[in-house]
Amino acid sequence: MKAIKIALLASATVLLTAFTTLNIWNADPAHSEVGFSITHLGISDVSGTFNDFNASIKSSKSDFSDAFM
Repeated sequence: MKAIKIALLASATVLLTAFTTLNIWNADPAHSEVGFSITHLGISDVSGTFNDFNASIKSSKSDFSDAFM
């Protein structure tokens, strides 16, 4: 009985940590915006946004020190 409990605990630990080793954050299009601003001939600024975009950041560390896009 004790061996079954240990085996269940070990398999649950492996399964739960398998899903938390890589953090993938996806941009929410309804609440995200990609914008830019360009200075034209040093006289005026032109601003714009991209309406259709996809963004995701992948990291295996919780502090995003190894994040890549």
